[in-house]
Amino acid sequence: MAVTVETADPLSLWERVGVRAGGSSSLSKDLAETVADIQRSVVLVRSRHGTGSGVVWDSDGTIVTNHHVVHEPTAEVVLPNGDRFAARVTGQSARLDLAILSPEGADDYEWPVASVRDSAELRAGELMLAVGNPMGERNVATLGMLVAAPTPPAGPLRAAITLRPGNSGGAMADARGHIVGIPHLVMGGGLAQAVSSRAVRHFLHRKSQPRPTLGLMGHWVEVPERMRAQHGLTADGGLLVTEVADSSLAERAGIILGDLVLGFSASKDPMAIVDIRDVIDDDSSPRKLATIRAGQLRWAEVDSTA
Repeated sequence: MAVTVETADPLSLWERVGVRAGGSSSLSKDLAETVADIQRSVVLVRSRHGTGSGVVWDSDGTIVTNHHVVHEPTAEVVLPNGDRFAARVTGQSARLDLAILSPEGADDYEWPVASVRDSAELRAGELMLAVGNPMGERNVATLGMLVAAPTPPAGPLRAAITLRPGNSGGAMADARGHIVGIPHLVMGGGLAQAVSSRAVRHFLHRKSQPRPTLGLMGHWVEVPERMRAQHGLTADGGLLVTEVADSSLAERAGIILGDLVLGFSASKDPMAIVDIRDVIDDDSSPRKLATIRAGQLRWAEVDSTA
């Protein structure tokens, strides 16, 4: 049986993405203008340990970059027009690989603010533009494609695109120049990853809110050997609760006077308890709090994002 294979008309394919005969020069011009718009909002971030990139996120001059780009409390930011400012690190998350820089002495400065799009709207196959300062080159642009929609909605973006050291902290944008992520990782095989704009938005929102506190007072006591053996505990001490603050994380988690609080764990595993004296950071996800009540091991969920 004969099989007929039809091949797509190349012109029809280009027409479907908006390029008609004689229109390639127009497409190239539009793309160049889009890159220029993105470049205006991308800054060079310079510290004693090297350079990276950042994005001007709002009219106050808030600059978003990667946590691994800034290793000290301060850095210098240099705009494309050559203006430069000393900046302080006013927020950071190692887990998200995000850091926030606040320039000093720039109260009346007109910042070139990026246009931001919710990354949860992205679909696989969308064109991606990356702009940064790799290897000492300023405002370099590369073109690629999103390989999959972010999952969950605030999850990382993965794109088939070329990035180099120095792109970190810069812009990942869609074909219209809207920022959808902050590149931070070269995965190999021609793939790169970016922190999604939705994750950045959530981080900035949490940073602007009053930081939640566990809200416990008590006395540090030794966990009896018999109790440690009974429950397979690695923690040798805990906090005997004498006071629970109103509306605190501990109250919401159901902690009461007389509980012996041992520590946190990502799962109900007594062998994986982390000392309670470790701080709940401002980007933490819900965690399990291990407690002893009336001789029984209990687990309470502490959600600092609620």
